[in-house]
Amino acid sequence: MRYQKGSVGLNDRKDKAILTLVADSRYVTHSQLFGLADADFVESNRRVFNWRLRRLVQHGLVRKQVISFLNGEALYAITRAGIQALEQLGVTT
Repeated sequence: MRYQKGSVGLNDRKDKAILTLVADSRYVTHSQLFGLADADFVESNRRVFNWRLRRLVQHGLVRKQVISFLNGEALYAITRAGIQALEQLGVTT
């Protein structure tokens, strides 16, 4: 299957689950999100999880902030584009 250049091809199960976890959490740290993804059997491989999350950030579906009082850990939040992507995948927010 081919995708238009610059678009993101979302995995209906894993990407959808990570986006849903971020949306339900409102704000979530990187380690918290990995713990939730691992506990929900979404993604247990840290390297693959980081790649998935990096893709979602690069395509504007998730916003990433690095906060100093969190010792440099990233904090994530869903964006409007992320909510629209979830709606297209059949998730109501």
